[in-house]
Amino acid sequence: MSSNFWEQQIPGSVGLSGALNFTEQPTVTYLPLQGNDFIQQLVSPITLDTIILLANLGWSIKRILRLTVQRINAPTASGLTPKSAPEYEALKEIVDLLQVMQNKGEM
Repeated sequence: MSSNFWEQQIPGSVGLSGALNFTEQPTVTYLPLQGNDFIQQLVSPITLDTIILLANLGWSIKRILRLTVQRINAPTASGLTPKSAPEYEALKEIVDLLQVMQNKGEM
């Protein structure tokens, strides 16, 4: 229908025109954790699923385990400053072997 049709049907009418645009642009908002929520996230144990996810995303297994594992032969590695330096030999040996396996695609 043209505006002439409406003008012919209703004397003195005014034709209307317009446009409607719609765009979808999602907004992402980051809210930093604070207080107890922050502390809970910081000190809660990391799950095996998270470690596997990071490895599948391409992270080096050596890097993941060095950042996340504290108890193989070094139970005093976190927390207050220990009286003696923790020994990491068992952890280092395991991490090195796992890195070799990951490099060969055996994980």
